[in-house]
Amino acid sequence: MDCGQYNGAGSIGVEIMQIRIEEIFNRELKTVGFDGPAGRAWGHWRGDGDPQLGTYDVEFDIPDPLASWSVSEAGKHITVGKYSTNTVTIRGTIQAFDDDQVVTIRVLDDIILVEVAATITPLPIGTSVEFTTSDLQIYPYFM
Repeated sequence: MDCGQYNGAGSIGVEIMQIRIEEIFNRELKTVGFDGPAGRAWGHWRGDGDPQLGTYDVEFDIPDPLASWSVSEAGKHITVGKYSTNTVTIRGTIQAFDDDQVVTIRVLDDIILVEVAATITPLPIGTSVEFTTSDLQIYPYFM
């Protein structure tokens, strides 16, 4: 079944990672619960078709710049969230901080690129950080 496709031509996202959609919370809004290497969370499916249960190669996108983050415990990379609280928390390690306010964050073996607000305090490369978003978008990737 074709659930849509993302070819990397969008806003800031991540490397390809594999998740398993375990639950569909809201078909109309395409809100799904998933398990991945770093934990269990939820997000909005952005494929052309309706989300289906199963395993997918995906890219994540956080559409709004991060307004805040905090230093976290080193080595404890996670992606967790509860649909009922409308939040997803991501914890990883800063790999790069670009002049254009794009930060490369490693979560286990995956890389997430996030835009940060100009007012956010830059942190050194190698710092473990944690941030929360209310909008994690999931783009299926088909090769």
